[in-house]
Amino acid sequence: MDLFNRRERRERREEEEEERELANYFKWELLSFFSAPSAYSAVQ
Repeated sequence: MDLFNRRERRERREEEEEERELANYFKWELLSFFSAPSAYSAVQ
């Protein structure tokens, strides 16, 4: 039971880290989009 709880905690921490990285990535995407919309639309 303790082993299971420990593994579940570690998995939850990894998921939270991934979510933070994703949020950070999208934040930078949005920032670059708003700071340089012309360059962004030229790429698409």
